[in-house]
Amino acid sequence: MNLKLQNIIDATKGSLISRGSQEFSGVSIDSRAVKNGEVFVAIKGAHFNGNNFVFDAVKKNGAKCAIVQEGIKPEMLSQLRDVSIIKVADGVDALCDLATWWRTNFKIPCVGITGSNGKSTTKEMVASIASVCGDVLKTEGNYNNLIGLPLTVLRLRNNHKVAVLEMGMNAKGEISKLTSVSNPDVGVITNITAAHLEKLNSVEGVAKAKGELFENMRKDGVVIINEEDPWVKKLGSKYKGRKITFGMQNSCDIKFLNMQSIGLETTNLMVSILGKERLVKLPIPGTHNVMNAMAAIAVGVALNISIDDILKGLIEFSPMSMRFERVQLSNGVCLINDSY
Repeated sequence: MNLKLQNIIDATKGSLISRGSQEFSGVSIDSRAVKNGEVFVAIKGAHFNGNNFVFDAVKKNGAKCAIVQEGIKPEMLSQLRDVSIIKVADGVDALCDLATWWRTNFKIPCVGITGSNGKSTTKEMVASIASVCGDVLKTEGNYNNLIGLPLTVLRLRNNHKVAVLEMGMNAKGEISKLTSVSNPDVGVITNITAAHLEKLNSVEGVAKAKGELFENMRKDGVVIINEEDPWVKKLGSKYKGRKITFGMQNSCDIKFLNMQSIGLETTNLMVSILGKERLVKLPIPGTHNVMNAMAAIAVGVALNISIDDILKGLIEFSPMSMRFERVQLSNGVCLINDSY
């Protein structure tokens, strides 16, 4: 990463408090993990304040720029003369704004995936399929929120050919923000169920919040529609661009035909892809994963990947830990870890 001071100021609309280093090699929000030559973004939350750790980020780990939400005390500032300090109104907003600008430097297809269930597994399936195109940047762990997704986007490099980003939320407006940061070409809403009701009050509220992906996507993109979910179907009907559907209806572009579970190991899935019947051996059981797989196939079609390569990517997909993970114990017992 080659990030210049003026780029940061322009992107965040911040005020320069102190001019030091001019170029930086990365971005971090963790004063313990920030590396020499990187930018430290001080995030202020309900139970922590990154502004209290600017000195540690610089003196212990070699950060060369700090984006702060609060002023730096004069006595501390005198010890940070070779460090650029930028003051912003909000650390999270500054991180999102910086990632939004960084994304514009990469003309590669980006897939945004949200939904109440299945988004992580679908993301992994899509990343496996997209790997035929070259190096894939994908969301790691739970880096799917207003902090994690921008940090993931800031990992984009010239070797990446596709980005596959998971979008999580627990309040309205968050998916809209994540969509602005990532600017996805392909959008997926896996399903809509009663989740995060403490802030969204109803399933309709969840649908509106998740629907911000389709609502704010570029109009020349592609949305993937689960025809078995009435909420997703309704949200997709409003999108003016290209649509690819999956489900059990005869009209679906990716149509379920039949399936056979092979113990706890695999699922033989017969599916019609744009009218062509194909068999795929999924390395994971469960009807819910059949839906995830069909969503991933639809993304592969949107990315213009051949059907053979799509199916190859699904076969090579590695299930995630703690999601119906099979652990073979030494006493011969197979433990199913589905504790995520």
